[in-house]
Amino acid sequence: MTRLTDGTYAHEDVLARIRARQRANQNTTLDPKGERFVRELRLDTLALNHGRVIVHGSEGPPEARTPLSDVHLRLSDVARGRPYDVALDAAVGGQRKNLSLKGRMGPTTMTKSGRFTPIHTLTFALDQLRMGGITPYLGETRWRWGQTTLDGDWTLEDPHGLTPHTRVKGAVTMRGVLSPDRDDETPFDVNLRADVEVDRTVGRVRVTDTAMGLADMTVRAAGEVSGMYS
Repeated sequence: MTRLTDGTYAHEDVLARIRARQRANQNTTLDPKGERFVRELRLDTLALNHGRVIVHGSEGPPEARTPLSDVHLRLSDVARGRPYDVALDAAVGGQRKNLSLKGRMGPTTMTKSGRFTPIHTLTFALDQLRMGGITPYLGETRWRWGQTTLDGDWTLEDPHGLTPHTRVKGAVTMRGVLSPDRDDETPFDVNLRADVEVDRTVGRVRVTDTAMGLADMTVRAAGEVSGMYS
């Protein structure tokens, strides 16, 4: 990928034309033979191994020029109209694997705003992910993430609310955060832990063992709200 001086990428105009063509053709139908072929097509495994993303013209430290390396992406049991499994392992902003993601999603459908791919379950883990390699892609921010590392794991169950039950559970730690105040060079940690369940059949939100820590301060929450949809 080539990053231009204004912060955009050289391929963005191509993606815009593809999206416009998809919107224009979303009501186009195949002939019966083509429709049957697409309907019956099934991929047992679609895999990308040892991939990497190289950004030309990127600002920041050398690792920012290869924000993703050693990428292993695998899609399993892919068929039209059915959910499929996805697994991703990658080294983000460095050379060692520090991101792992597994989930079940799909099928992709067309909506008025474009393509929509529902996520049914998603689990991801971070292992000392260094923010310095990805900060050039996070947009404008006053916070200094250069030496910050991320650790943690999260599990999302039905985050789009397609079923009556949604759950978010996990914890993440940011170590070595520096405040926007340039006179303060004391790093601090940020911790977030959450376990939240939503049951739309009875309109209940249950919060269990949820906390946020900022340096030496910690805020904890637990409880239940019922009858939200009655």
